Amino acid sequence: MSKVWALLVDNVIGNIILAEEDFIESHPDFSGLDRIDITDYNPQPGIMWVLEDNKFKAPESVKPAKVEHRVEESNYEIEVKP
Repeated sequence: MSKVWALLVDNVIGNIILAEEDFIESHPDFSGLDRIDITDYNPQPGIMWVLEDNKFKAPESVKPAKVEHRVEESNYEIEVKP
């Protein structure tokens, strides 16, 4: 069954793909990369999110520059599931 995978390069999501794990393992471009199954994450992290302290953290470019109301910080950090 296909899942949504975050492919990591130096703890940064470089790509998100929908595939079966054996496809990733056999693909020459993907097999050497770290990967995390993010199928059940809501919200899902995206490209350029950083894995730090067992959490995906949104890059500054995703966060609003100036906000006049309170933004829910939990949308910008996602705990990595075991």
